[in-house]
Amino acid sequence: MSKLSIAFLGVGHPHVFPRVRLLREMPDVAISGFFEPDPGIASQFAQRTRVPHFGTADALLDTKPDVVIVNGLDPQVPGLAEQAARAGARGLLLEKPGAASPERFYELARELTRRGVTVEVGYELHYADATAVCREVIAGDMLGDITMARFHGGCPVGAGAELWQSIPEDPGGLVFTEGSHLLEIVVDLFGTPSRVGASVRRLPAGRPVPSVVYKADLFAAPSTDYEVTVGTLRHEDVGAALLEYPDKIVTVDLTAWEPTNWCTDWAIDIYGTNGVLHAVPAPSEARLTLRAAAGRFPAGTTVLRAPAPPPGESTLIDAYRRQLLSLLGRVNGAAGEHGCDLPIGVGVMRIMQAMYEASEDRRWAELREL
Repeated sequence: MSKLSIAFLGVGHPHVFPRVRLLREMPDVAISGFFEPDPGIASQFAQRTRVPHFGTADALLDTKPDVVIVNGLDPQVPGLAEQAARAGARGLLLEKPGAASPERFYELARELTRRGVTVEVGYELHYADATAVCREVIAGDMLGDITMARFHGGCPVGAGAELWQSIPEDPGGLVFTEGSHLLEIVVDLFGTPSRVGASVRRLPAGRPVPSVVYKADLFAAPSTDYEVTVGTLRHEDVGAALLEYPDKIVTVDLTAWEPTNWCTDWAIDIYGTNGVLHAVPAPSEARLTLRAAAGRFPAGTTVLRAPAPPPGESTLIDAYRRQLLSLLGRVNGAAGEHGCDLPIGVGVMRIMQAMYEASEDRRWAELREL
């Protein structure tokens, strides 16, 4: 069997680096090259990665790649994805959340569905070990009647001021970029709610605080002395939502000011009449307590931890790998692992749209019919 050809359209989002590295380790794929509309980013990326650089998207697409990874900024993703689909790409991986507005993502989803392209939306937490445990427990009805679930996320001090949380065309910052990760898990586990209440807001000015994670650009090392202040971000500081389902309530809350590192304090808590599940996506850990045995789990408390990655490696490297393998397998006709497909991406955007509307109007928002 010949190798799958992989091309990158847009490389302006940091998730591009683990994807390039992992693809280079896979024997059945070959990276044909990349196109990046920003000449400065393109020059540095070519120098650092040695991936062949094409001067135009058309020139790259003329190589007829099987799969195109669209790793650009939010406003760039839809146009590049549509261009790849028109050129005959069989598979697409779209950097999340997939567009700079919900309406643009709906339009993109309709076009890609019409063309029959295999699509993966780049929510790598979908493939974390802890998320898989959540999926197994809920699908197996192990918790009994679920009445309440809570999802917390955010970004570390300073990261909310970075480019990727400060895109002018986006409707918001960390709620849109990081909250979408949590909402993807919500949609995957529970589907979409009937209505949403939310508060998304800037906070009053606070005191300057140093950041050790802030990246000035795609290639910069994290700063050790960058000072940031609550209330000065381009978009929101915090956000919270109440998602109402017929049989349960789900809450989601986010802050751009976590005092720890990326994902360290993210948490999922799911409460049912037979048990409770506490999960942390990265580093992946799940703690399941059951009143009565269910599935493969005994009564009492079971703790599951994913193996620690090698020193200096991302805690999500296995999730990135599983996501790529799932997409490549589906492109080759395999059923593949439970994928993060277009319907899930649309569900995320529908909730996101309702959150911003509910917050602005100070009322419950019904999910938009599509």
